[in-house]
Amino acid sequence: MSEAKINETKLSGLLGLCRRAGKLFAGMSAVQKALDAGKVCAVFADEAIAQNTLERMQKKCKAQSVPLCLLPEGLMERALGEYHMLCCVCDPNFARGLKQLLP
Repeated sequence: MSEAKINETKLSGLLGLCRRAGKLFAGMSAVQKALDAGKVCAVFADEAIAQNTLERMQKKCKAQSVPLCLLPEGLMERALGEYHMLCCVCDPNFARGLKQLLP
């Protein structure tokens, strides 16, 4: 099994665990609400996200010193069982674990 596939499997599992723990919010409006509340530790975007949406989110994240990471295309949908282009994690340990699995 390739290293990239192992990372995607681990990423997907950790995203799902984070969601079940109630520490992950998916969708543009949910991410914006969490950012406005100051609860976000990291934002994750699908590689296929629209460029203008990505730029807008990058500005918002930069203003609040929140890292924004890109996930492989389709991974978020497979992990969450729903179609979303953005999600955020509101737990520092989950955020750190997810970021470590990314290249």
